[in-house]
Amino acid sequence: PVTLAYETYGQLNVNKSTFETELARSERLPVVSAIADAGVLTSYDNLRLSTPERAGVYGYMVGITLQVPLFNWGASDLRIQQRELATQALTLQLEGIRRSVSTEYQKTQLRLSKSDERLRSIRTSLKAAEENFMLTKAKYAAGGVLSLEVLSAQQLLTDLKLEELETITEAELLSAKLEQITSR
Repeated sequence: PVTLAYETYGQLNVNKSTFETELARSERLPVVSAIADAGVLTSYDNLRLSTPERAGVYGYMVGITLQVPLFNWGASDLRIQQRELATQALTLQLEGIRRSVSTEYQKTQLRLSKSDERLRSIRTSLKAAEENFMLTKAKYAAGGVLSLEVLSAQQLLTDLKLEELETITEAELLSAKLEQITSR
C-alpha cells in the first residue's frame, strides 16, 4: 500500500538496467558524424616570405564520417543478452522483496489486531478479578472465607495485571515493527 524507499531504489536499478540494455542494442547501429574544422594553416618558412609570395594561411575542412559495425564476433548480441538477463533478475528480485515485505506487513498487522483483541479480553477479565478480590476481601473481613481464598483472588488479579502489561508491551513492539517496515 505504501511506496517504500527500497521500492524506489529497486525501481531505479531496474530502469538503469533497461537503459543499459537499450544502449547495448544501439551499438549495432551505424554512427554518422559530421565534422568541421577551420583555422590558420601556416609554417615558419611561409611566414618569413614576403606578403605577395606567401601561401594562403586560412583554411577549412568539412566532412561526414560513417562507422558501420560489420563484424564483432557476437559481442554486441552477448552484451544485449547479458543486460536483458540482469534486468529480469533485478525485476524478479524487486518483486520478491515487495512480496516479502507485504507478507511481513500483513502478518504484523494481524498479530497487532489479535493483540488488541486479547488486551480487551484481559481488561474485561481484570475488572471481574478486581470485583472478585474486593468481594473476597469483604467476605474475609466478615469471616465468611479463608485467607487462602483472598490470596488466590489477589494472585489472579496480579497475574491478569502482568498479562495486561505483557500484552501492551507486545502491541507496542508490533507497532514499532510496522513503523520499521513502512520506513524501509
